[in-house]
Amino acid sequence: MTHDKPSLPKRLAAKIVAAQNAVTAARRHLHYSAQSLAQDQRELAEFERDPVAYAAKYYRGMPVESYPVQEHIRRRRADVAHRMPRQSLHQATLAAADAALAEVERAVLDEVQRMRPDTPGRVAWPDPLPSLEGARAQWRWDDANEAQARREQEAHEALMAEVERVNQESDEVIASAKATLAEVEAAIAEAEATMRRVTAGH
Repeated sequence: MTHDKPSLPKRLAAKIVAAQNAVTAARRHLHYSAQSLAQDQRELAEFERDPVAYAAKYYRGMPVESYPVQEHIRRRRADVAHRMPRQSLHQATLAAADAALAEVERAVLDEVQRMRPDTPGRVAWPDPLPSLEGARAQWRWDDANEAQARREQEAHEALMAEVERVNQESDEVIASAKATLAEVEAAIAEAEATMRRVTAGH
């Protein structure tokens, strides 16, 4: 990411990065809080559209009036009631962090412009943050990849468990076959010995 900002001492670059981190943290808090709120609202809407179908789908064998169903819905409603008014607080926190970042960058730029151009120990000006929507898109992509990785790991573990089960069954079949073969060989040996004794008696 290119920009026309000058290089600057590490200590000043660190101030900008710290302010950027505060913005990123505020963005993430707003993003995931809004995401959780929307998920709870969708679930409550599904319940309210058809409580019986909801209970049958998520709580098989339990009626709508059962404690698990009612307690879960009570908690979702409480979460929504808690998160709704806090969205404006998260937005205000983000706005304050954005303003603080702009002020830090302005103050740092003023200080750098007063310095001698050959001041040693300079580093590149930190790259600007992506847009809020760009950051949200990245988090959605990361979450999707993490979920996919989780599913692949679960599928791999299930496959390995099945392989282990099949191997164990195969070992048991082989062991049983060996035992049967040993019994057959013993029976044959006993029959041959009996035949020899009979022949010798004649």
